[in-house]
Amino acid sequence: MKCENNLFNRIRDIQNQFSQDFGGGSLLSKCYIMAYLASSYKLKNYVEIGVYKGRSLFSVAPAFQDNNGKAYGIDPYVLVEAKEFDLEENFKNTVNTFLEGLDFEEIYKNVIINTEKFNLSNVVEIIRKTSLEATSYFKNIEIDMLHIDGNHDTEHVREDINNYAPLMRECGIIVFDDINWECVKICYDEVKSDYIILLETNDFAILMKKDKNPENLDNAEMMSIKLKNLFRKLVKLENKKEVERTSINVGLLAYNNEKYIVECLNSIVRQKGEFYLNIIICEDKSTDETSNIIEAYIKASSIGKSITFEYLKSEENLGRVKNLKRLLKACSGSEYTALIDGNDYWIDEGKLQMHVELMKSNPECSFSFDQNQEKYEFFDLQHKLNSGIYSATDIIDINNYLTYSISSCFYYTQYLDQISKDFFEMFGREWMLNIICSQFGDIGYIKRPMTVSRKNDKDICLGLQENEKKK
Repeated sequence: MKCENNLFNRIRDIQNQFSQDFGGGSLLSKCYIMAYLASSYKLKNYVEIGVYKGRSLFSVAPAFQDNNGKAYGIDPYVLVEAKEFDLEENFKNTVNTFLEGLDFEEIYKNVIINTEKFNLSNVVEIIRKTSLEATSYFKNIEIDMLHIDGNHDTEHVREDINNYAPLMRECGIIVFDDINWECVKICYDEVKSDYIILLETNDFAILMKKDKNPENLDNAEMMSIKLKNLFRKLVKLENKKEVERTSINVGLLAYNNEKYIVECLNSIVRQKGEFYLNIIICEDKSTDETSNIIEAYIKASSIGKSITFEYLKSEENLGRVKNLKRLLKACSGSEYTALIDGNDYWIDEGKLQMHVELMKSNPECSFSFDQNQEKYEFFDLQHKLNSGIYSATDIIDINNYLTYSISSCFYYTQYLDQISKDFFEMFGREWMLNIICSQFGDIGYIKRPMTVSRKNDKDICLGLQENEKKK
């Protein structure tokens, strides 16, 4: 699945053209979260106070470009406005010495050049004024997202909040930079109780201007969980010193599948892509020849170093839910996990690679799924759905059972590790597993037939889906 032009990859490409220096410039982790919020809430007008070289402005602007909006950058680009005083003495001297060595006219020229270079001239507008002077510019422009990263002196930060916060619309987003600086933290602590906190890190915070009623707080909490997970994932990506080969565990649930298990295994080992593949089979004390067939298959397999097997037999029949619990525990440790039932099989050799590309290009996703067939009819609701990124609410609104087959799903393993043990005491299995995973992040869908599920009348999830059709 080609994802080169999606939002994350565009932002990462822009980030890679900036080098980090003492003067700052927000990293990918913060910029993509801001862009993700802009995309999720369909925000139109972004205002950044303190552009400097434009690393964050240009990184966030593509989201507003997608929304047919504008990204306004405010910076006077003059030394007298750049000096800061409310800092510890040694640090203040270091900061101001650095500022004195900058050629602000040259920086401004490069920002204008980059506006064209990044194809953002239709969305980015640079306002070469102080933030106080620029206030009147927004008299008739409602601000959707405000990024405060200008002069860090307490007086200036407080002035920016007081002048621009009233210009923000209800549900607008405000981003505070450098809240670990005491001169900024003073102002942040003064106002944060007036907003809903979506994310608070050691360096920055993201707030929402919205009434604190129970419904808004619940919705904000759901978003907050997603942002925390996304931030951790992005920081981990930033800290990687070298590109590592992706690791995938394929967890196979096997019970009385003697007719189909070889076809299932063949469909797994035929997968092609840039990854290490570990196939973990949890066999649940079948009463037919399933166990012997699996053992013979593994023994006869001549597979390269990139594919390994783990075979976990059970001394007693655990049932599907407990066997799934055992399988998820065994799958812990890889970057991604794909699950499959012994009755099912995959019909596309590029399935896993496509899911890897989607998940890496959309780090906000907790899992993804592809188009599933019930021996050989498409699942109607999936067939009507377009490829894209969806939220838990989207999926529930369409149909609870849309992602019912775990054989079509691909998970970010760390989120599977976070599932409460109480889940396995509940009745419902697959669609509930996916609803729970959707609380950690969004859901990616690949509209391409890659999975075949054999219908089993005893399968409670399919039975529920059939009843749903009859309503």
